[in-house]
Amino acid sequence: MKKTHYLILALSTLFACQPPLSQPNKEEVFKLTKAANDASLQGHIEKNADKIIAVYTEDAVVLPPNGVKPIIGLDSIKRYYQNSLKGEGKSIEITTENLRFDVIDQNNATELGKYNIKYQASDTSAVTVFKGEMLIVWKKQNGQWKIYLDMWH
Repeated sequence: MKKTHYLILALSTLFACQPPLSQPNKEEVFKLTKAANDASLQGHIEKNADKIIAVYTEDAVVLPPNGVKPIIGLDSIKRYYQNSLKGEGKSIEITTENLRFDVIDQNNATELGKYNIKYQASDTSAVTVFKGEMLIVWKKQNGQWKIYLDMWH
């Protein structure tokens, strides 16, 4: 019984002496995730699926609107974007507004925001506007912030 008591005392002392993990700088994490998101948005404008998916983790999940089934994994997400980028498209303008950004810990952050997409299929077509909300879960992998969960509606 004494050995167990000493072991518990030693372990509790060891853990009590450990410095707490420092919380990442929220502004710095936001700046890095915004840069990644901007690069992905540029991929949409250029119709470049590789640029879009470069900001996703290998095991990412995309939850598109309108009852589309979840898209799981980088290969499936790439196919989804390749298909959605097919066809004509004269212009697209995408803007986002951040409503809330939280750093959970060293490797996880969440982002809640709104998006506004203006799309024109051809010179003669009307501009279509899509508005909605988005929720992104960011994960830090290999030193880079990437999208782990992506949902918009």
